[in-house]
Parts: sequence; C-alpha cells; structure tokens
Amino acid sequence: MESVRHLAAYGAGRGVRFLVENNVVAPFNLARGGNRWLLMAEAGELLRLARDVASANLGFLVDVGHVNVSARSLGFDRRAFVEAVAGHVAAFHLSDNDGAADDNRPFDTAAWFVPLLREFPGAAVVIEAYRLELAQIRACAAVVEAARAR
Repeated sequence: MESVRHLAAYGAGRGVRFLVENNVVAPFNLARGGNRWLLMAEAGELLRLARDVASANLGFLVDVGHVNVSARSLGFDRRAFVEAVAGHVAAFHLSDNDGAADDNRPFDTAAWFVPLLREFPGAAVVIEAYRLELAQIRACAAVVEAARAR
C-alpha cells in the first residue's frame, strides 16, 4: 500500500496517472485449488487497494486476457469483474485466449470483452496480441473502433 500511495502521488506531481494492472492466475498457479500467491487477480483485491490508497490519481488497467484466465481458474464471472472495477478503469490491454493460458492471441467481434468497450469511451486501449501481421493488427483495431462507435 505504501508503495502504491507513493507512486500515485509521484505520478500526480508530474501529471501522469498511476495505473495498476490486474494479475493473471493460471491453473498451474493454483495451490490447493485457490490463489495463494498472486495479488490483484480478483476484483475485490483491486477495490480494496483503491479504497485503502484513496488517491484520485490511482486507476486500473484491465488486462482482459488476464481476466479470462483468472476467471476460469478461480471461478468468477468475467463481466462481473469488469463491472465491479468500472469506476476505476482508465485503460485496457486487449487480447484473446482460451482461458487456460494468457497467450495474447488476436481477437474478433466474438471476443467476450468487445461489448464492454462501448461502456468505457475514455479508456485507453492497447492491442496486446503478439506476433501479428499488419492485416491482423488492422482487424483488431477495426473491432475496437466498431465496438466504440455503437
């Protein structure tokens, strides 16, 4: 908490918002069926951080690939996660995966998170899919643009 408070204040003094990204809990990270090691993977943890730090300069970067894998591993609803932290969301990392591993695949209009993008018109968006051809990057960007235009 102390470090996050310090970094949020440091950023505020320089006109830069400090964002915390949600963590990913893959099945191989589970201990006795639960998450015992990784912080900031569930909405309640992020909300507690926001409450305890109490800085208007603290926001969240929601990595939807992380949400997808963590939701499957920990048994929570992806959309409910995003809705719970919505008041603090300033940015998104966008990629797709099969829910078993965060392998940063490209996405299309069928991706679970696409309908949510319209609800965050001011949030920064980073296409975080890897090893893409230019046509794939353009296709992902077109999905984002269309989702926000609706």
